[in-house]
Amino acid sequence: DAPDAAVAAALARARNAPVVLTERDRLTPAVARFIVRNVIREVVVVGGPAAVPAAVLDEIAAAADVTRVAGADRVATAVAVARLTGEPGEFCETAQVSVVLVGADSPADAAVAGPLSYRARLPILYAGPDALAPEVADYLA
Repeated sequence: DAPDAAVAAALARARNAPVVLTERDRLTPAVARFIVRNVIREVVVVGGPAAVPAAVLDEIAAAADVTRVAGADRVATAVAVARLTGEPGEFCETAQVSVVLVGADSPADAAVAGPLSYRARLPILYAGPDALAPEVADYLA
């Protein structure tokens, strides 16, 4: 879904890989052709079974190795993706942990932040209206 796709931007940049979207309930023929035509060997699916069902992963697995990156919710999924993106000190070539922080209740914010995340190699993390989720605070610590 859109919130999970947005957080994939920094991971795509870190791995020099595209972000490809498919329908929720099936692998579209265009995406299947893209995987085969470009000899994609590994696909990282961002989001849990509610966002990308196991049947879609099975379809992808016919052509490439598949890894799912997901958490209990979009906040935890974003943290899991951030951990794959690289060591926090590697972002912006500083020793500081740097991220793009957006509201967890506004997927549109994440979509708008995607290009910045990609360009700056900064993961997108979600914040609640009043506080950071414990896993986000832990990542930033």
